[in-house]
Amino acid sequence: MSIPPPKNISLLSNDNSLYLSPVTASKTHPVPFPPVNEIF
Repeated sequence: MSIPPPKNISLLSNDNSLYLSPVTASKTHPVPFPPVNEIF
């Protein structure tokens, strides 16, 4: 709870970029990505 909002937004942006890649790969190839599906 000590994490400032700007840092959270930055982390979220990075997470989104990183998650976008696996998500596309998951759609093309049925890779076991349960956490990604759960997040989305």
